[in-house]
Amino acid sequence: MKTTCFKIQEFQVCLHEQNLPARPSIQKSINRLQKVGISSLLTTISDDAAVERGLPRNGEAFIIVDSGPYDSENVANSLEESIAWQVVSAATTDRCIDKTKTIESHDLNSAIAHDLLKRAKYTNLAEHISPEVNSTFAHMNERELNSFLHTQNKLITSCSLENKTL
Repeated sequence: MKTTCFKIQEFQVCLHEQNLPARPSIQKSINRLQKVGISSLLTTISDDAAVERGLPRNGEAFIIVDSGPYDSENVANSLEESIAWQVVSAATTDRCIDKTKTIESHDLNSAIAHDLLKRAKYTNLAEHISPEVNSTFAHMNERELNSFLHTQNKLITSCSLENKTL
């Protein structure tokens, strides 16, 4: 399997050679998410077609590079949006799939996902996250949110965040 790895700011990105044409869309998505703090939660993004293990490591997101077509059935309307959705989900809500995680922790991770997508100007994606959690982090400016994501990284990526942590 031929894989190419490269850096996008602080991220290590590895793509299967057949998905290299998607690099500009992936780069644009990562750049927008980087500006709003996603690097506090992830360091590596790997193309699902380029890995031979079942689960991502800590700090890693697996993405499926699908060039479309995109229609009204999809949350994302483009490859760039699809990558943003997958990366943010991998860092937040996907961590809460385990049935032992609490609803409170899932809702807080959903609120983080909403805020990251909204701040990265993926408003249509952010709107697909439960409206009850949408304003949890709205009071934080970018610096405060980045600091929170950095200091609470372990609780967020293990889906163990609680309201008392806020």
